[in-house]
Amino acid sequence: DANRIQFNFTYYAMKLLGKNLYSNPWTAISELVANGIDAKARNIHVLVDMREKKHAVVEIIDDGDGMSRSDLEMKYTVIGRNKRESEENIEGKTLGRKGIGKLAALYLSPEYYIFTKNAVEESAWCINTLKYSDSDFPALDMVDYDTAGLISAEIWNKQKQGTMIHLS
Repeated sequence: DANRIQFNFTYYAMKLLGKNLYSNPWTAISELVANGIDAKARNIHVLVDMREKKHAVVEIIDDGDGMSRSDLEMKYTVIGRNKRESEENIEGKTLGRKGIGKLAALYLSPEYYIFTKNAVEESAWCINTLKYSDSDFPALDMVDYDTAGLISAEIWNKQKQGTMIHLS
């Protein structure tokens, strides 16, 4: 399916890893910021809107390399990929090493959006874990690339490349 990219782990395994790795939201947010650094971001913005605590929004924006569909398939949805052993770590500056930092988003929210763009393409994806049972293989579902509802739309729309995680 062209509008779907499956993770290579069951939801149960992702849930165990994502929930048990982080002791508080700030640790999880710092992990997502580290992912931006690994993507060669020069600027990373963390926006938190807690006016309605039950409906808080966190957006983490970086101006790193962005991800193509191939990157999402071969890197993002592969749990446990060691970036330090890949061609991406030419200068030996990669922070991530376990390939599970992306699960920090699951610690923060059962549903989140990924907006990503590079010189060639831009796309938006959603994962909603509320619809999965433990034995299912979750997937990123392509969604309309609509930035109107983002609290950081002005910052994001000015960038030529990067990735944004929208958690609510």
